[in-house]
Amino acid sequence: MAIKGETKAKSARATQRSRGTLDGSAGVEFAGGKLTVTGEPAALLQTEYPGIDLRAVCDRAGPDMARFNYPNVDDAMTVLRKWARIASESKPPGKSTSTVTDEMRRIQAIVGANRS
Repeated sequence: MAIKGETKAKSARATQRSRGTLDGSAGVEFAGGKLTVTGEPAALLQTEYPGIDLRAVCDRAGPDMARFNYPNVDDAMTVLRKWARIASESKPPGKSTSTVTDEMRRIQAIVGANRS
């Protein structure tokens, strides 16, 4: 096989190693710095961390995945679980403030009723 100029032939294994195994065939795709999860891995994450926004978790996990030289599905699931855990532990920003405000109104009503 003749190779012209600066062109280099790559084997299928070398091509797979250069992009990792996150081609979407196992439900996890990493392309252009963006991580996408579908199928069984997505269902597994939703089961382990109910109520998470999977798209937001993938957006947060993408930059972490870019640090791996040859990422595989196990690496991706580890990073996704990390961000899913963080997402499930954190509260929505407006939620805690409104709860405190409602509680403060109840306390003020009780204190006002006791003063009169």
